[in-house]
Amino acid sequence: MPYRELHYRWEYDLKADPEELWPFVSDTNRFNRDTGVPSVEPAKTTRERLRNARQRLRLSVYGMAVEWEEQPFEWIKPTRFGVVRSYSKGPIVELRALAELVPVLIRRGADSSIVVAGGGVITEQPLLMRAFSDAMASISPTSRVVLLREPPVIGAIALAQRALDTRNVQQAV
Repeated sequence: MPYRELHYRWEYDLKADPEELWPFVSDTNRFNRDTGVPSVEPAKTTRERLRNARQRLRLSVYGMAVEWEEQPFEWIKPTRFGVVRSYSKGPIVELRALAELVPVLIRRGADSSIVVAGGGVITEQPLLMRAFSDAMASISPTSRVVLLREPPVIGAIALAQRALDTRNVQQAV
């Protein structure tokens, strides 16, 4: 049975530079703890060594075992990290998460840094979304949390169109 793929995107306007935010954004253990994610441990089936630094991990939520193979994180300090997880147990098939601090927008005149988080989980789990929002609020109380319920590419197209419209207006003046 094919599963419907869900895409989500969140943007936060923060009053801090990417260098200041990096310790909070990149500390995934702290994020998990602050948002109430149970402790993650190696899967009991981990006997063989996985290729390319992959790991088999697990946690238990409300008595349900959740296990996955995690690819190595992508880290680009201080602006971006991402990971892909393929699940063998639990309600999720695959998770692709990306968090990005976008200093380009600051150089273009935005009032603050923007943290973009995307993934296929939080919209269907309001408690997780609330925990994530609360964790971000503790880091930056003035953050505005936006939940996108469309594929991220639609947001990218809208941003590109807005940039073109702005450029066309400026050229006409």
